[in-house]
Amino acid sequence: MMTLLKMLAVLVVMVFLLKRKTPFGNAMLASTLLLFLITNPNPVLLFQAINQTITNFDTWAMFITLYLVMCLEHILRTSGILKDFTASARKLFGSDRILLALMPAFLGFLPSLGGALFSAPLVKESGERYRLSAERLTVINYWFRHIWEYCNPIVPSVLLASQLTGVPLGRKPLGICRCSLSSDSAAGPKQS
Repeated sequence: MMTLLKMLAVLVVMVFLLKRKTPFGNAMLASTLLLFLITNPNPVLLFQAINQTITNFDTWAMFITLYLVMCLEHILRTSGILKDFTASARKLFGSDRILLALMPAFLGFLPSLGGALFSAPLVKESGERYRLSAERLTVINYWFRHIWEYCNPIVPSVLLASQLTGVPLGRKPLGICRCSLSSDSAAGPKQS
């Protein structure tokens, strides 16, 4: 019960700080420090955790992987390669309906901050001839960008889960992708 109250206090502080427009990173840091202070404020454990985090190869590998993904996303966005890809895919598939799913799904392979803002104009362009509402385009963009959420080895949550569980990323990836696709198709966006 005491643990639950401590976690609730930390959550309340985080929400309070975010409501006051505190930058997200600062709110997380303050909440983490509060959690440290109300649980087991042992400076030796704190410095051990910091040292292990900084010297752990996996931490740096994950950090560098995410940084390079963001670089790739930036290059694709600013160089015009993605617009050329869209035009080529339109010629190849001959259908904007396929592009409505393909473009956000392709961009979903590259997890990045603000990725939805990046793919939204492409979805809008592909859906123009169907006169879809903004809400429908948003659902399509969101849904297909997140199809790979469970099996993409460069999604931060998958990397973190692999590190925490000790299960290598290469272990049974096809089975995980099969589960991901079946769960997404079973609960996909429905026509209203």
